[in-house]
Amino acid sequence: VWGITVDPHVQLAQDNEGWYPLPGEGNRPLENVKWLGASDFCTWRKSRLPSEAEWEYAARGPDNLLYPWGNEFVRDNIVRFERRNPEVGSKPQGASWVGAMDLSGSMFEWTNSLYWPYPYDPLDGREASYLEDPGDRVFRGAAWYHPEEMNDDLSATARLDAQPDYANWYYGFRCARSID
Repeated sequence: VWGITVDPHVQLAQDNEGWYPLPGEGNRPLENVKWLGASDFCTWRKSRLPSEAEWEYAARGPDNLLYPWGNEFVRDNIVRFERRNPEVGSKPQGASWVGAMDLSGSMFEWTNSLYWPYPYDPLDGREASYLEDPGDRVFRGAAWYHPEEMNDDLSATARLDAQPDYANWYYGFRCARSID
């Protein structure tokens, strides 16, 4: 549980109808996911990975909050040092301004964006497809395993990167859809 394993925890199975969660996994975030797999899964769900800017806006809102719930760190709003990543939404008091759950704590979440410096510019090529640019991608949020002294990584402003063909037991994702 506390380190990278040779055999990752299996959460999904596949049949002719598509993917489905195994028993007990239906309301848990997918873990140990490569960017490539996250992107493919979102496409299968007729959605996509959010851009880094979309993820940050969902977490910080129009008031540019430091955490999804406000500007003060509140330990009880995040999931940390549990035996395993709990069900989605187990800390409803940590929801963002749009009701998005688990944006701080739970999993590091892949975004579509290439890891380029801020400020964000959607027209500079950082939203290129993997075939156009297979470079490092941004992930946001923070993982449930963080020790107490690592609060900086729990803010909605923290950003990290990894190669898109790399997975770790605390890498996950969420899908996004555009609305009119």
